[in-house]
Amino acid sequence: MLKDILPGLSGYLPSDLTVVRGKIFFSAEDGVHGQELWMSDGTEAGTVMVKDLLAGSEGGDPAFFTLTADGTLFFIGDDRELWKTDGTEAGTVKLKSFPQGMAILHALGNTLYFMAGDVKHGLELWRSDGTEAGTALIKDIHPGPGSSLPHAFTRVGDRLAFVAYDPQHGLEPWVTDGTTQGTVLLRDVLPGPAHGIQFDMTTGTQLFGLEERGLALFAATDGVQGLELWMTDGTPEGTVQVMDLFPGEGSSDPGGLMRLGDKLFLAATDAQYGREPHLLPLPTARNRTVPTVTCPANLTQETADANGTQVEYPPASASDTEGPPRLDYSTPSGSLFPVGTTAVTVTATDAADNRGECTFQVTVSLKPPASEPEANTGCGCAATSVPDVALLWLLLALLRLATRR
Repeated sequence: MLKDILPGLSGYLPSDLTVVRGKIFFSAEDGVHGQELWMSDGTEAGTVMVKDLLAGSEGGDPAFFTLTADGTLFFIGDDRELWKTDGTEAGTVKLKSFPQGMAILHALGNTLYFMAGDVKHGLELWRSDGTEAGTALIKDIHPGPGSSLPHAFTRVGDRLAFVAYDPQHGLEPWVTDGTTQGTVLLRDVLPGPAHGIQFDMTTGTQLFGLEERGLALFAATDGVQGLELWMTDGTPEGTVQVMDLFPGEGSSDPGGLMRLGDKLFLAATDAQYGREPHLLPLPTARNRTVPTVTCPANLTQETADANGTQVEYPPASASDTEGPPRLDYSTPSGSLFPVGTTAVTVTATDAADNRGECTFQVTVSLKPPASEPEANTGCGCAATSVPDVALLWLLLALLRLATRR
């Protein structure tokens, strides 16, 4: 025995055991202080009560120990108080009290996310960085005193997926990056106020995380098909149905999800066999890599036609992880381009419908009009008009008459 915390034969089983920096933190009852925060370094002398959270024999009832990446250990006291501890009495600090209670702590990086309700809001999404000032409401999803009940926290990439309720959409998947603007509905799976995700009073609502794949799986219905397996990668366009195991309006009601190597085990119902175990390939996140596309250089061409001219240009080039993407041109090569500058946009679309774009310019200008050449007399002299020639002959005739006299 390490230590007789509760003297006598009745004994007491410590709960919420959590290892932090080589020490075990837990909740225990010693018969004097009630259920309180304890710590052990593995020795009898080093197994001690850290702090009497609630003075007297009633106990502060510490629970839900959760460690963030920076080593801060958070826990809930008395079902409504957020605490943190560094293993010392002075370093065990109450950060905030929530009159409507709190639950479901989840660490993502150095941030703690949780559900809590204060005097102005129902049970909503909160966060804490381990300071009183940094413990704050993220978003009032169900505005006013109503509760959105955020729960089923699951990491997808660098964000947190969860399930929440609002009157316009019902119970649906959400995601947060820890900011008000970055906390958004992923998809109204069942459009309108009805629930796309069903709440189970026995097991609650669950998101099954495939964190290394950046995915969370869940059961949902869109109203056209029954309760089937869905997934999200933390984006609206990546929140899609995985498989319709019971085609049509029937529900396969997938549950008991477990990972077995590169397979997904689950229990599901179909029309042929009833409710039986199924083994499916692990879903993969939708490829979100945008194709790389390079446009030809800008092109200039002249024409004598004020309506423009046909212009042919070299093709764009593109590459993508999914293979050669499809290229579409806003104005195809060989089209009639008007006089002036036309922007041509090239769109590259891959097999996953990711799209990349580039733009180049085709300029058509009018040729200047050709100037008329001067008349050529063949003698290298300027042309002389008919009246000038007649006058010249008249003068010569007068000169001859004058010499005869």
